[in-house]
Amino acid sequence: MNILIFGSGSAAVFYVKGNKEYFENNHVLVFIDNNKQKQGKMCMEKEIISPKNIFKYNYDSILICSAYEEDIYKQLVYEIGILEEKVYTRRSFLEQVIFKWYDKKYDLYNKKILIVSEEYGTDEDYRKYYGRYYDLFSVVGVVSSNNINSIENYIYDYILLTNFRPISFQNNKCVNNNYLENKLSKIDKNKLLPMEVVQIYFNNIKKIKYGEKYGKKKFLIIRVNIYFMGLGYMVLAVSRGILYARKNGYIPVVDAKTLETQYLEEGEYGKINAWTKFFEQPDIYDIDDINNASNVAIVYCTNYYSKKEESQIVLPKMKMELYDKYCEFKRKFNNKKVLGVLFRGTDYANLKPYGHMVQPDLNTMLQKVKEKISEWGGFDLIYLCTEVQEACECFENEFGKEKVCYYPQLRYKLNTKKYLAEIKLIKGEKTAQAKDYWIALNCLASCNSIIAGQTSGAKIALMINNHKYENQYLFELGRYSNDDR
Repeated sequence: MNILIFGSGSAAVFYVKGNKEYFENNHVLVFIDNNKQKQGKMCMEKEIISPKNIFKYNYDSILICSAYEEDIYKQLVYEIGILEEKVYTRRSFLEQVIFKWYDKKYDLYNKKILIVSEEYGTDEDYRKYYGRYYDLFSVVGVVSSNNINSIENYIYDYILLTNFRPISFQNNKCVNNNYLENKLSKIDKNKLLPMEVVQIYFNNIKKIKYGEKYGKKKFLIIRVNIYFMGLGYMVLAVSRGILYARKNGYIPVVDAKTLETQYLEEGEYGKINAWTKFFEQPDIYDIDDINNASNVAIVYCTNYYSKKEESQIVLPKMKMELYDKYCEFKRKFNNKKVLGVLFRGTDYANLKPYGHMVQPDLNTMLQKVKEKISEWGGFDLIYLCTEVQEACECFENEFGKEKVCYYPQLRYKLNTKKYLAEIKLIKGEKTAQAKDYWIALNCLASCNSIIAGQTSGAKIALMINNHKYENQYLFELGRYSNDDR
């Protein structure tokens, strides 16, 4: 297949690299961009052309890789006159083209997979980290690279190679590596499964049949499938799934019970739906209600959506327990002009996770707040949304305790060297911390103005606020790279 890609920024590069095997076997002719300053330059060793030159190429499809896909789609179909069936968004191309290509080659739903990990982990680590595979594929076992000879004890179709580093896995950094491949030199290379194939299957919808109940009603199980997924990221992922369900005639059901999450306490796995600790289900059905449904689909994540769709996302309704606490704290804002500040420090600032947005340091944030107060006018109150203890102390010293407020929650030192999801807490604290986080974000959304780093929390606050802040400033500092780590 010959492909033209509309967009030459990070979205296009990430998409091509994330589906490397597909694009190595299908020809990208050129990249297209409306930005005249980019035209004539190169992207991934391919020329960037103007949209008016599209007809010079013999292509099968045009793939839109841009956050502005709605506008670009209209430009291609209605202004330039490209056949509608030849134009794809990232999501539609993934579902209709890329997945079918991978599924034809690997057919993982019917295969046995052996996981080989470079590092050791406890039984609990493996269960939490790899548990999601067991729901999607037939996983026959997990073998450490230091016990490579035990591979002979398994019958498998493919070997999936990973590094046992859960957080980096979320950033697509666990890939086949020379160290493991050298240890497996006697294994047929065709039996080594690229990590990108697993990602493709997770990004596709799997249709199943549990029984004969509910007739023609269609259910979409939105499954939380990453143990270390924070509540903010979880909400965004689930909300996209809900949007997808409603657009395609499904009844959405959120499942944070079948696979382990950090919000399930000891003894709750498989018994409690962690989602319902914080939120109501989007419809009347919970996961146990559809055990015998006849028309069910499972989605693990719905990654690609346009700027227009982002404004359509319906955020979940919080449990009444959380809502009451939110209302009680928000009374502090009554009849006051409040500046909301979201500061994400500790783990992100120190560990610089690959691909995530760069966060401002505390001093940079403080200086920006003073600058914007001068520009926007005075505020009666500064509401600080943060997990950093030093940030609270610093803001109080700068602006006075009477003018700074923050929701009472568990906080950490600025120099924390672990991801917050990995910090061991006593029973119940992780759930309580997440509840406080959601209340704190809703308080942030109730402010008159906002200053924030680029995080899931900032995006959620903007959505809850319906983008009606009188003033807003979001830091644009780029993304962390390998050089930052």
